[in-house]
Amino acid sequence: MKQLRQTIRKLILENQSRYDKIADMICSENIDQIEYALQLAEAAEYIGEYTYKEETHYASRSHEWLFHEWDEAFLAHLADRVKEIKPVWRRSKEGLQHVKTWDSGIGPNGFSAKIRLIEYPPFE
Repeated sequence: MKQLRQTIRKLILENQSRYDKIADMICSENIDQIEYALQLAEAAEYIGEYTYKEETHYASRSHEWLFHEWDEAFLAHLADRVKEIKPVWRRSKEGLQHVKTWDSGIGPNGFSAKIRLIEYPPFE
């Protein structure tokens, strides 16, 4: 029984470490890093397939990654990490905006989630 508990603790810590690495890459606000992090998350089955959308507006460019399946623990960890790195009171209109979930009626659980990043000129 003791060995089982130790094994479970080890697995939890390994997952936590992986969550941290992927969350840090997403919070880097680098589009290539975010894309790579989401590919890793998809391969590890923390999220399902996702779509990417870029829109250029008059004075900004937005990037959105949308997905309909995810691991609850991973998404909660990511949302907490975003809040930790960019608390609401320190957020500007630029950079990583949020990790948002809503009832969409799409996908196996009926919910969707998105990550949104805003850029201002000069664009890279």
